[in-house]
Amino acid sequence: MIVTCGRDVYEKAKTAGYIQRIADFGGTFMNDTCWCFIGEPIVASTTRSIITNSGKYAHYGPAAVDRGFHFGSLERCVRAACDGSVDTTLPRWLAA
Repeated sequence: MIVTCGRDVYEKAKTAGYIQRIADFGGTFMNDTCWCFIGEPIVASTTRSIITNSGKYAHYGPAAVDRGFHFGSLERCVRAACDGSVDTTLPRWLAA
């Protein structure tokens, strides 16, 4: 799991203890950058698909990093990081 955020958000999360918890889980952080500029080696060559809660990255990412993409809520992104699989069920608000 890779988390991107601004330095100010990172510092607030660090103060609250979230950074250490995510790092202990195996997550890494990239600050003050746009995902659209991130490819290998940050995105591992063995990565087959990516889930993101960024509409911009979901749109531009497939061409930028040549991987399969899924768009989902932050909750679905975290669950995918924990489970290693993506829930592709449409959300209730979209399935109606």
